[in-house]
Amino acid sequence: MTDLQCPMGAFTRPESTEEIQGINLVYLVDRPTAHAGETLTFTAWILNSTAETLTNVCLLPRSLTNGDLDGLAYTEIPTIKELTGRMLGPRQSLCYSMSYKVTDVDAENGGMFTSAVQAELSSHRFGLLVSECDALSVMEPGTRTRRVP
Repeated sequence: MTDLQCPMGAFTRPESTEEIQGINLVYLVDRPTAHAGETLTFTAWILNSTAETLTNVCLLPRSLTNGDLDGLAYTEIPTIKELTGRMLGPRQSLCYSMSYKVTDVDAENGGMFTSAVQAELSSHRFGLLVSECDALSVMEPGTRTRRVP
């Protein structure tokens, strides 16, 4: 895994680059390479290893693009209620999953799928905290599904 594929994002205050220890966003995709017809499952965890209860925890899907940078829509995504306004107790985690079914159009030029998420939460000690992370999967060129006549 290269630094460009690091699946962990640190939380910071919006106006700072100082990382808050003990709170992390982890974002992964289940397939390092993709083929037409397959489903990519993106999974995000917000981890709280502090002794503090975090409030107003939100996961915000920002974008999903293919190799042509086309804006894509997830096939399955949690509801707004599941994504926003949650609480996260001490030494607990929240897990979210989203999926996308790869199409023949995606496969035409190859390239990379990039799914970007942002997380926000409130800490009594630090105030508003934010994090961002991307999950990447490489589209194998020439992997269109074959149609039987």
